Amino acid sequence: MGAYLIWIGIFLATAVVVEAAQYPLRRSQKKWPRVVAFLVKLVVLVVVSAMVISFDSYLVWHLNKLLSALHCVLLGDLAVELVLGVAALVRKQDLKPMASTAVCLAAAVAMCVYATVNAQLGVVREAAVTSDKLDRDYTFALLADTHIGTSEFYGAFEANLDKTAALSPDFVVLAGDVVDDFATSWQMNYAFDAIGQRLVAKGIPVYYAYGNHDRQFCADSANGHQYSYDEIAQAMERNGIVAAQDEYVKIGDDLLFLGRQDATEESRLSGPDVAALNPDRGAFLLMADHSPLDQESPKDIRPDLAVSGHTHAGQVFTSQVLSLLWESPSYGISEYDYETLLVTAGTGGWGPVRTRENCEIWLVSLQSAK
Repeated sequence: MGAYLIWIGIFLATAVVVEAAQYPLRRSQKKWPRVVAFLVKLVVLVVVSAMVISFDSYLVWHLNKLLSALHCVLLGDLAVELVLGVAALVRKQDLKPMASTAVCLAAAVAMCVYATVNAQLGVVREAAVTSDKLDRDYTFALLADTHIGTSEFYGAFEANLDKTAALSPDFVVLAGDVVDDFATSWQMNYAFDAIGQRLVAKGIPVYYAYGNHDRQFCADSANGHQYSYDEIAQAMERNGIVAAQDEYVKIGDDLLFLGRQDATEESRLSGPDVAALNPDRGAFLLMADHSPLDQESPKDIRPDLAVSGHTHAGQVFTSQVLSLLWESPSYGISEYDYETLLVTAGTGGWGPVRTRENCEIWLVSLQSAK
């Protein structure tokens, strides 16, 4: 509850300041200054959105909630300003300053409620892959990027784990960043204990591929290292979670799981080296690599299905601008000669809001063609 109250307080303070700052301009009823202000706010929105999800800096990371609040306020404000502007052109009359301010404030609140809920409640998406390498059918659930540490919405985290268990998958794949650089030792242990209690203890095997935040690679931008590599490995082992680092794990006689070492680690093997370790090339190969950005090594490994997270599908509106810079897919299912790739938007997010795509859980069916 405390995390919600802090977030609500930050958002309301931001909304009041932004709308109060614009009130004199609305009172003036001058057209061109308001047009310029609209364009400035649009630019600021794009910059703030980029800062929310992409900037690795101590100051930006510690201002994440403030920037997230500003993102929601500006998005709601701009949407209303656009509608009011079009309406004014048609009706030849503006709303009164107090009324337009109230409508903009209401839109910002609505945007904040939507973005906060959308960052927590996972929707279930389904996909199917057919292969003649499989002797039987399997289903597995894919989750990633819950970011416990930056996110403190524990009830939502547990609800998504329970929703996953209710799907009755044969196993679960966690594609990294369950915890992040802001996670304390308590939060890290809490996250993996919750996974152990809500999934593994119910007879659902869990396979893990590390992400770039799990082992606090960017701890200097947060609060420093709060736990060691050994401690996070022990937390997973204690809860029966199988973490693979460029290692193959046999799930069935016809199915292998490969967890890739994260790209931030110097010990990550090359594609040919990983391919050489494959113990059964006749089995279906399911590969989890936290980031989908490396599309060279899969050409050697040749997984039948690769799953990733990391991108959050942009997470916030206007992040499409950044997505244009990525050469690999940032979301959804893509088909290549050497693999089928599924990139999830994640079952959470970086910070308290999501205004692009849903927080999600994938239920994937692996179907035998025999």
